This record gives sequence, C-alpha cells and structure tokens, in this order.
Amino acid sequence: MQLIHPFGTSSHYMKLVAANLVLDVGDAPGLFVGTGVDFKQIKDSERIDARSLSRMYDNAADMSTRTEFNLHMGSLFHLSTHGPLGLAVQTAPNLLSALRILVRFSCIREDFVRYRLERHRAGITLVLESARPGDPVGQPQMELMLSMTCHMIDTLLGHHPHGMRVTAAYPAPEHRHLYQEYLKCPVKFSADRNEILIPEPHLRCPCPQGNPQLHTDALNQCRATYRVLEDTLDIRARVETVMEFDKTVLHLAEVARQLGLSTRTLSRKLQQANASFQSIRDNHLKGVAANLIRDSKQTMEDIGYRLGYHDAANFRRAFLRWYGQTPSDYRRRLRQNR
Repeated sequence: MQLIHPFGTSSHYMKLVAANLVLDVGDAPGLFVGTGVDFKQIKDSERIDARSLSRMYDNAADMSTRTEFNLHMGSLFHLSTHGPLGLAVQTAPNLLSALRILVRFSCIREDFVRYRLERHRAGITLVLESARPGDPVGQPQMELMLSMTCHMIDTLLGHHPHGMRVTAAYPAPEHRHLYQEYLKCPVKFSADRNEILIPEPHLRCPCPQGNPQLHTDALNQCRATYRVLEDTLDIRARVETVMEFDKTVLHLAEVARQLGLSTRTLSRKLQQANASFQSIRDNHLKGVAANLIRDSKQTMEDIGYRLGYHDAANFRRAFLRWYGQTPSDYRRRLRQNR
C-alpha cells in the first residue's frame, strides 16, 4: 500500500526548473503547454498534481539548449530544497539512517516517485519506481531523480562513495557520455529497474552534518505531516507500508520507531486489530521470497540473506512452513511448468 500526497508535489521544484529554464533560453512560456496551469498558479500554489508536473518536465527537456537539462537540474536540487525532509536527512547520524528517512517520508514532498530499500550481501539497493502502478515515470523525471539522489548521497557522506553503481530502466540517451560527469559512477541503461547500489562500508559512515537536536526537530515535522496522509490507513496497513518500502526493516522495534510508536503501543494496536506483528512479517516475507525465487537468478542463500536469514537452514525451514516445500523444490516446479 502506497501513500500519495492528496494535494500533489511541492511546487517549489517546478519553480526552480522554471527559473533555470529562463536563464537557459530567456523565457519559459512553453513550460506550461498541455498542463492546464500557468506561472501565476505555480507561483501562488504550494502543490502541483503529478500529471501536470510530468508534462512540465517533458516540456523543459524539449525547450532547453542542454540535452542533459534534467541531469543538471537534479544536481541543483540540494537538500535544502526539500524542506523538513531535507533537513532530517541532512542531519541524520549515518547514511543508512538518512536513506531510511528518505524512503519513509519522501511522499510528503512529491507524489510521482517512491523509494524502496533492499539489502544484499554487498550493501544496499535504493530502488526508484513509480508511486502509481501502471503509470510509469518518464525518462526526464527519472533522470532528474537519479541525479538528485546521487548528489544527495555525495553530500551526506562528504565524498563520493567508491563502488556505487546506477542502473536506469530506459535506453541510453544521446547525452549518455555526460552521466559520468553528473552521477560520478558507472551507469547501466535498459535495465529492469531504476536503482542505486551502495556498498556496505559506506552505510554506517557518520554524516559530517549530523546534528541530533536539528535531526529530532526536523523528523518530528516530517512525522506530523505524514500523519495527515495516513489517517485513512489502519495499523496493519501502516506496518505493511513500512515493510513494503524499506525491506531492511523487519523487526518490531524498528517498525515501531518508523511509525513513531513504542513497541508496546504497536503490539497493543495490532492486537486490537486482531493481528500480530509476526503474522504480518511472515506474510510479507512469504510474498517477497516467492517473487525473488520466481523472478531472479539469485541463490537461495542470497535470497535468504536479503530476507534477514543469515543462516540458509533457517530460511529453508521458514519457506517449508509457508509453502510446504523447500525453496529449491519451489523453483524447480516453477521451471517445469513454464
């Protein structure tokens, strides 16, 4: 279940795009073609709907003299651009904490891309995907988001993380040679997903700008805004949402912290809803395990590790409990039925 801001994306981003487009081509009337809005509405409003925003990004890319306009814009969307979310990320104690905050609260600023975290043996994969299934994000917007996120990671660490890699789920553009300049890491195009792979050694590195007091204040603002979006969700759905978007969060204490609750309060609320954390967790892991076995070529050991089972035998026992067969038998039968 995905949270989407009821009033769209912060218009602050498009104001920056318009300002840079004016510097580039001298004027920006074509920016609003096909959107149903104009500059006055953007200037006076705090939010813009996803479809209008998508069309504006396309228009900006077409109008600019820079073929890499959206890569360039992504590099200009500094952490301060993102309000309390940017401050909470910037002042986090380490990179992993910052990424978890980004995954959890990005929906309070924009409503067309969602982040997900996946753990693997080599580190963390930050996946970027459409917030609306069946409504894919266009190349201009995804270029901007990849550029912005890579620059954000560099800023958080105070340096570029050695070994970071990017995959893009669109063909290599004409300006592909400029990706190295903006993203500063290898990029694979025409991939299955848009993702940033960050090696393990960087995840626990202290953020140079970490500040406990500012971090707490900004995080509280993010939580207050987020509560507006989750009023319609029951506690089970809220737990499922945390697990869906941050696959590194699989323990009661961590989920409770993400929801701003104590473990006791979360357990009590789940009990009142005739649910348990263990049952929700098992159901989540069950689905993820089946998808990975079906759709990937990873070994059973690697899949188990991604799901938090550092002992392959424990993963096999859990899978046998869920499906009545071992993971290897499950994959073998899937292949036989194709």
